[in-house]
Amino acid sequence: MKIVTPRLILREFQEKDIADIIANRNSNKKEVKSQILLNQKEIGKKKRENYSLGIELKSNHKLIGEIDIYRVDRFIGKATMGYWLGEYYWRQGIMYEAAQAIIEFAFNKLKLKRIELDTSTKNIPSNGLIKKLGFKYEGTRRKYHGPKTRIWHNANFYGLLASEYKTK
Repeated sequence: MKIVTPRLILREFQEKDIADIIANRNSNKKEVKSQILLNQKEIGKKKRENYSLGIELKSNHKLIGEIDIYRVDRFIGKATMGYWLGEYYWRQGIMYEAAQAIIEFAFNKLKLKRIELDTSTKNIPSNGLIKKLGFKYEGTRRKYHGPKTRIWHNANFYGLLASEYKTK
């Protein structure tokens, strides 16, 4: 699967991405290989529950981050969104561009009705990005252990409905 935007290619992870992931994220080689294997198993499924896509810059073909739509529940019509971006690439509109593309995919191709998202209360830039994308603040969980972060933190929860996004 591949989604192309003006500056980015959102695509499935490949073994060649290991060095770029390690360079941009605090991960070790074993952890990254394991993640890539899990992603490759998901690709073969008829009804995927997870879409973990690497964010590649068109200009230099470097993998600089990841954006996910995961825990896809087609019966209810919802999923969770997550992302990370190498620090060197922050504040350049890259994640906004990638997020818009994955949201379009989730609502238009997967026909979801709702996307959920959480972020640390301390992550001011991420909270700002989420609001800029049109997500609505739905509350804060205290001492929350997110599915991917592996740390306990207070987290702001947000939701975006397809009907709200279309009227944006």
